[in-house]
Amino acid sequence: RLEAVGPSLSPDDFVDRCIELAGPLGVGDETRASLVGHAAAEGELRFDTEDERKASAERVARILQLIVAVPEYQMA
Repeated sequence: RLEAVGPSLSPDDFVDRCIELAGPLGVGDETRASLVGHAAAEGELRFDTEDERKASAERVARILQLIVAVPEYQMA
C-alpha cells in the first residue's frame, strides 16, 4: 500500500501513513516527533529497486512495531 503512493515517501509521510495502517488512533505530538525522528535517521522510504523495496519493507515492519508499542496505541 505504501509503494502505491509513489517511488518514495518522506519520513513525515512514511510515519503518517504507517499510523493510518496501524488503525484509527491518534498519537501525541511528542510521540509523532519521536517516530519521525526514527524514520528520518534512514532518510526517505524508497521503492525504485528491488533492494530498496526489501529495505523499505524492513523499515515499515520496524516502524509499525514502534507504533503499536506507544502508549496511545496500548491504551486504545
